[in-house]
Amino acid sequence: MMMFGPGIDVLKIKLILNLHNFKFGKREAVVEELIQLLNHHKSVLGQTPYTVSKVVSVVELQLIYKASAFLISKKNDEHLSIWKPYIDLINRDTHSRLHTI
Repeated sequence: MMMFGPGIDVLKIKLILNLHNFKFGKREAVVEELIQLLNHHKSVLGQTPYTVSKVVSVVELQLIYKASAFLISKKNDEHLSIWKPYIDLINRDTHSRLHTI
């Protein structure tokens, strides 16, 4: 089977590191990393013709969404603005999906 992404174990390690970095105040770097992961997995979904790879990528995308939702829930009001680029990216993606249905 062809693997397009870094693998779910590597993704889990990256998300754990992001949780750790977020805890220690590296919030902007974590948001940027999550945006990069999100863009990568969306591009994999768009490029691969293989069903198995698409399913794996969707599962990995769900992990990214869940980790992001957890971190957003742990925010202070003063730090909410750092999530704006991430939320805008999700909004654009959701908006484009709604118009293709």
